[in-house]
Amino acid sequence: MEDFTLLWQQVCLDLKEDLSDFSFHTWVEPLHAVALENNRLILVAPASNIRENLMHRCYEMIVHKVREKTNHSDFQVDILLESEWGQPQTPSFHSIEQKRHALNPAYTFDTFVVGTGNQFAHAAAVGASIAPGQKYNPLFIHGGTSLGKTHLMHAIGNAILETNPSANVMYVTSEQFSNALISVLMRKDPIDDFRKQYRGVDVLLLDDVQFLAGKGRCLEEFFHTFNDLYNAGKQIVLSSDKPPHEIVEFEERVRSRFAWGLTVDIALPDYETRIAFLRKRAELEHLLQIEKGALEYIASEDGLNFRQLDGRFNRVTAYASLMGQPITLALAEAALKDYTASQRKRALTPRNIIQIVCNQFDITYDDIVGKRRSRDIAVPRQFAMYLVRTLTDHSFPKIGELFGGRHYSTVMHDVEKVAQEIKSNAETKEMVEDLIAQIHES
Repeated sequence: MEDFTLLWQQVCLDLKEDLSDFSFHTWVEPLHAVALENNRLILVAPASNIRENLMHRCYEMIVHKVREKTNHSDFQVDILLESEWGQPQTPSFHSIEQKRHALNPAYTFDTFVVGTGNQFAHAAAVGASIAPGQKYNPLFIHGGTSLGKTHLMHAIGNAILETNPSANVMYVTSEQFSNALISVLMRKDPIDDFRKQYRGVDVLLLDDVQFLAGKGRCLEEFFHTFNDLYNAGKQIVLSSDKPPHEIVEFEERVRSRFAWGLTVDIALPDYETRIAFLRKRAELEHLLQIEKGALEYIASEDGLNFRQLDGRFNRVTAYASLMGQPITLALAEAALKDYTASQRKRALTPRNIIQIVCNQFDITYDDIVGKRRSRDIAVPRQFAMYLVRTLTDHSFPKIGELFGGRHYSTVMHDVEKVAQEIKSNAETKEMVEDLIAQIHES
């Protein structure tokens, strides 16, 4: 058995425990490992919708599991389509370039749905891709979760590579940047190699820059990387959940540089944009007979981000498939009849959830998000992390930020620990159910 096959089987065993049966069988099981090269596991998906959903739903968890199994914090995972995975003798453009640049080929300007909440950001991204390093440099994109920031960053990189295939484009999250630097420092490797890798690019796409806050050495290294690239006329694109002036954890010298170019925001999609997004999804799924009223009903809930909208769409299409019925307005209503409660869960704020846990255990908010590790604080903190992850759309890194800047792997461990205790301990299960009831009543 090949090493990559064994590695993927081990990862799948863990994922099956952590994901719902539906998520595992729908998005993970169809994947198969095809190669392991240069600290990079290459997986192949049979269809673009599977890859796209996987990237939104559990890609972060897959990468974490792979790094855990390989004991390499800089290990990467690429997910290609079968059509992109060619033979070595006749490699396709994407099978070479997307692996090298870590870009998702599904995220292009053509697949990005433009609406009133994102049209300025879209126009700026297109402009940056047409004249990299000349217009809108740096380009700073900010907005809430699942609104399309990452999609635009990948689209910029893909567009630049279409025009100039030899361009050195790098997409990286702030977490990957930090882990790579920490790995170099721990192994006492030459720092020049790290700097050459990041300062030698033509385009740097850094996602979730806010997570560099509180990481002194990493932020300092990024500061000098930014300066070198900017002075060399290289394109820099950054994303964050807030505008530069609100990232108060950064020094003024860092925030001011972010504002040298153009700052754009992405807002929640309005009704027309939600409809356009659903039509695009239906097109990708080849669901040409979907009833107009069904799409309008799926899009009718205000305040949805694209991940939530995608969840409603998937629920309806899965229901139609299981029932063997066409997607009509009546079917959409039936599929989503219990979804209002689900949406209320997503609307819950982490602060309210955390405060209810504090009240239950008679501790302060500062204690639970602070550095203390005594059991009387650590256990409630684990419950709070689990509930925030379960009842909101917050990612592991975002939850780590809420709880005093903890590493996302720590959050994952604590969330998984509570999940396992719920399965094996009736008292824990009752405690969590009681907390959830209090949260819904608040």
